[in-house]
Amino acid sequence: MNQCIVDLTNTDWKLLHQQKDKVVRLASAWDAKDQEHLDGIIHFLDYIQDEAAKQIGENIVFGKEEE
Repeated sequence: MNQCIVDLTNTDWKLLHQQKDKVVRLASAWDAKDQEHLDGIIHFLDYIQDEAAKQIGENIVFGKEEE
C-alpha cells in the first residue's frame, strides 16, 4: 500500500462536517447501487475526521468538548 501524507492545515472542519452530513442525507434518497458508492466516500471522510481528531483534538474536528 502506498503512503500519502496530506496537509489538512487549512481544512474548515465545521464546513466539512456540514457537507458530510448533507451527503449522508442525500444518499438516503438514491438507489442502492449509488448509495454504495456514496457510502465509500462517507467512510473515507469518517476516516479523515477520525485521524485528524487523534492528532488535533475532537473539539476542533467535531466541535465537541475534550473529555
